[in-house]
Amino acid sequence: MKKRSGRSEGVRHRLLLAADDLFTEKGFANTGVREILKKSKVVPASFYDHFSSKEELVVAYLEQQKRKSILDLKVLYRKSKNLKNFTKLWTQFRVDQISNSQYFGCPFIKFAYQSVDSSPITINANKSIVEAWEKLLIQFMIKEYGDQLKVNAYKNTAKEILIIYEGSIAIWMLCRDISVIKSMEKKFINCLDNMLKN
Repeated sequence: MKKRSGRSEGVRHRLLLAADDLFTEKGFANTGVREILKKSKVVPASFYDHFSSKEELVVAYLEQQKRKSILDLKVLYRKSKNLKNFTKLWTQFRVDQISNSQYFGCPFIKFAYQSVDSSPITINANKSIVEAWEKLLIQFMIKEYGDQLKVNAYKNTAKEILIIYEGSIAIWMLCRDISVIKSMEKKFINCLDNMLKN
């Protein structure tokens, strides 16, 4: 990868910001490179200095969203007293974002829904977020519970937590009922309790 200057990074940042706005507003499939260029005020040659295609831009966007989501979870975990408190903070974080019109749904789910014919590159980008979330949740569980449980118990619980989270987000996206999001905390805690019982 070639080293980029600060000015070049500014162009990349503007392209990703414009893409984020347009993907949120119009969806991935309905957003063209020309619209991204217009919104970011970047010329086509500069776009192609950073991305060889819209698909490459989408992968960079998904990677950026992955880093942001992982950072958000780490910050919430550091603020929490324990894992159950973390689930409360995570749920409240989403409720607050939705209430303040700062969250419009999971970008990974949106992308997957709109990309039936995804290439292996974009499929792998989405798989990597699931793997990163699972790994992080497992780290949190091991930190709290140590080696008292088998790694498989942690893996299965991490998957269940993600199913609860993404399922709740998907249902909220369909009906905009905030109670679906608020119910996540109790479901997360039940999931952790079940793990400890088995």
